[in-house]
Amino acid sequence: MDKYFLKTIIATLLFSGYTSVSAQHAGATDGYQLVWQDEFNGSALNTSVWGVGNDGNGGGNQELEYYLPQNVSVGVEPMSGENCLILTAKLENYSGHVCTSGKVNTSGRMSFRYGKLEARIKLPKTGNGLWPAFWLMGISGGWPGCGEIDVMEMGSKNGITAGTQEKYFGGALHFGQGTDLGGGSSRAWFYSLQDTFHLYTLIWDANTISMYIDLDAYPNDNPANPDNPAYFMRTITENSSTTNVGYYFHNPFYVILNLAIGGTYTGITGNSNIDQITAFSKAPDGEPKMYIDYVRVYQLGNPDEVYNGPPLTDIRVPTPESLKIGTDPVTGDIQVDAAEIPKSIALYDMMGQKIMKVYKTGRIYTSSLPKGCYIAKIETSAGEVESCKFIKK
Repeated sequence: MDKYFLKTIIATLLFSGYTSVSAQHAGATDGYQLVWQDEFNGSALNTSVWGVGNDGNGGGNQELEYYLPQNVSVGVEPMSGENCLILTAKLENYSGHVCTSGKVNTSGRMSFRYGKLEARIKLPKTGNGLWPAFWLMGISGGWPGCGEIDVMEMGSKNGITAGTQEKYFGGALHFGQGTDLGGGSSRAWFYSLQDTFHLYTLIWDANTISMYIDLDAYPNDNPANPDNPAYFMRTITENSSTTNVGYYFHNPFYVILNLAIGGTYTGITGNSNIDQITAFSKAPDGEPKMYIDYVRVYQLGNPDEVYNGPPLTDIRVPTPESLKIGTDPVTGDIQVDAAEIPKSIALYDMMGQKIMKVYKTGRIYTSSLPKGCYIAKIETSAGEVESCKFIKK
C-alpha cells in the first residue's frame, strides 16, 4: 500500500460490491508526475529545503507578529495522527512585538516554473485577526516586479465583517513595476475550512494560472460553482508590456507558508489593538496552529517546465488496481483489498473524532455507523499511516 497513491484515493461506497475510484486532477494524474515533495514525516524540518523566518518587518502589511524559528516545528496533529509541519502563533512580547508566529519558504532551495502544486493544510480558527497563507514569489527582483501567487489566504476583514471568516478565503496574483497591478478572487465556501484538513492546488502552465480546493473530493464539480471548479483563474499569455499580467509569471517561483497575525488584510493593525485578535482564546491551548500535512510539486515533463531543487527519492507509482476500497455486498461492511493486510485501520469523522480502530484486518463493520463522510487511517506493516475518504450512503 503506497503513500503517494493512497492519499489521493476517494472511495465512494455504493453498497453494491467493491468500488475503486482514483481522484481525477489531484496528485499524479492527467499526465502529471511527482518531481518534489515534503511529507514532514521526520522529527525536524528539512532545512536543506526550507528556510525559517526570523524577522519582525510585518511583511509590508503592518502585521503584528515577529517570526521566530522556535514557532516552526514538525510533529503530530493530535486529531488525525498525521505528521505535519506546524506553524504556531503565540501571544508574547518579543523585540517590540506583542505576538510571535512561524513562517517557512523554499527561497534559494526549491523553485519551479509550470506544473501542479499541492498542499494539504489544516487551518486554525482564525478568530478575528489570524492570516494564514500558502503562496509563491518569483525568484528574482523586488516586489511586485518578481510576481506573487497567493494560492490560499484566509482571515480578511471582509470575511470578519460578514461573519463568514471560517468559510471566506481566496487566491490572487500580484505584479507590476512599482505599483501593484494585481487582483484576486475571494469566495465564501459552502462549509467551514477551519479545523480540518483541505487540499489546496495550483495548476500553472504557459497559458493559465488556476487554483482549486479539495480536488481530491470534488475532481469534476464544485458545489459552490458547478460550471467552474477553480476559485481563481487567470490567463497569462499576454506579456508584451510590463502592464500585462503575463509579463511576470513565466519565471520560476518558490513556495511560502506562514501564519500572520493582524495586518491590513485583516483590518487589525498596531500593537495596541492586540486585544481585537480573538484567535488566541479560540485555540485549545491559547496557541493557534497551522498544520501542513504535505507539499508536493508535479510536472508533465514538457520542455518549457523548470524545476530547481533536490532530486526526488523513493518514487513509487503503483497502479490504481493496487488498492480497492468497497463494501461487502452481503453485509455492507467496508473492505480494504490491498497487497497486504493493514496493521490497523482507524475510522474518523470529518471533525477528526476517532470512531473506531481495528487491527490486523481489512474489514470495518459499519452496521452502527450513521450515513455520512468518514476518513480511514490505514497503517501498513512498515508503520506508514495513510488516509482515504469515503461516504456511507
